[in-house]
Amino acid sequence: MKFLFTILIAVSLQVHAKTVSELKAGTYRGETGQGVSVELFVKDYPGREGSFLAVIVKDKSRGHAYLVDQFSEKKYGMTPLTVLSNAVVGVENTNPSLSLTITKEKSKNIIKILSNNSNNSLGFNESMKIKLKDISGRSRIVSTDVGTYKISGNKSAATISSQDKNHESALTMNLESISGDFVLREVRPSIHLPLKSTMTSTGLTVSDNTNMMAFFIDKECLFGKGDFMVLMEANSGKLTYLRKR
Repeated sequence: MKFLFTILIAVSLQVHAKTVSELKAGTYRGETGQGVSVELFVKDYPGREGSFLAVIVKDKSRGHAYLVDQFSEKKYGMTPLTVLSNAVVGVENTNPSLSLTITKEKSKNIIKILSNNSNNSLGFNESMKIKLKDISGRSRIVSTDVGTYKISGNKSAATISSQDKNHESALTMNLESISGDFVLREVRPSIHLPLKSTMTSTGLTVSDNTNMMAFFIDKECLFGKGDFMVLMEANSGKLTYLRKR
């Protein structure tokens, strides 16, 4: 009887044991199969155990956001996130477009990202090799960063207020491609949507139509650290960097 009881406990512990994730929140650098630099930002996803939010930035010019789900201790699926209707950032096609595997090369831990050969064409579709070495001290995604931002030739390209209890900030932008007043809404951890706002006789009207995401990064630059707001077109992945003054 005691032997049977021991077996039942062992089986129960095995069933309820959590799969350990070798991928952790942090920032990682590497390159594509063609030698182009890439940066992988990984954030924990509160309330969704075993999953992460990630942003891949390629050559500092293109980026895409992903939902990362764990398949096993060292293997993950990466499904592109995009802007859906009603100002929601979510998954349009549930098939992961990329697979992420943690392996060893010459005794060093490596992140390998490969095409999943699915019918999901959004985002990147190429191989990447990234060192599993967290460099968050040099480059990391942060929460909303209040202040005034500049871009080449424009010292007041954007101004952001403090975030309220609804995870929203007032944002004013003055760019060639986009300008006006906006509500900057955090819809996923560290992922924001700039939503056009208009003051009318009945109050503030906020549009739920946008193709733009935004995130904030602190990173080492040539002359010390720089704080940036990065605008990311949801489908094309084109990035626009605004630096905090």
